[in-house]
Amino acid sequence: TMKVKLSLGLGSIAAILLLSSVISVLEYGRMSNYVSELIATDINSINKSQQLSAACEEYNLKILATIGAEDSLYVLPAFDSVAFMSEYNALRSSFNSASTVSAADSVISSFSSYMRTSLELGKVIESDFIDSRQWFFERLQPDFQRFRTATENLNNLIYKDLKDNSETFQDGFYRSIMPGIVSVGVGLLLVVLLAFFI
Repeated sequence: TMKVKLSLGLGSIAAILLLSSVISVLEYGRMSNYVSELIATDINSINKSQQLSAACEEYNLKILATIGAEDSLYVLPAFDSVAFMSEYNALRSSFNSASTVSAADSVISSFSSYMRTSLELGKVIESDFIDSRQWFFERLQPDFQRFRTATENLNNLIYKDLKDNSETFQDGFYRSIMPGIVSVGVGLLLVVLLAFFI
């Protein structure tokens, strides 16, 4: 009977350890997949936001170069608004929180204002009464700066979300190993009880 009792006790310990190990692995895998997707989405959103900002930055520099060129040599720069809006819509659809959606709306609002002002470039260059450089620095640049500020605010929110998701991943790791720690403690307790019994 002693052998049977010992076998039952050790079998119970092994079963508890096995069950806790399975629970730990499943919990860690679930948490890891979930948070990894969130982190990947944040990184992709940051890349898209930076690409949108870089496209407008390039367009703004082209406008400045056009203003600096001789009147007889200027060519109005083009901007692919369709591609921009496609990237923006993909970016906005990846947001869930109200704060990031609101920040994304501010980006497109400031972008629209900037583009409306930039379309005045042809008339400004052809006009004999408008100083094109003054128009650029006093009218167009403030709109562009508002766009950049809105983009930076959006990026800051995405970075914050990325940080929160990273911390969630770390917390999830500790939560996933807790069943293992508990089972080891229970196993040690059972071993002590068996040793005391013996």
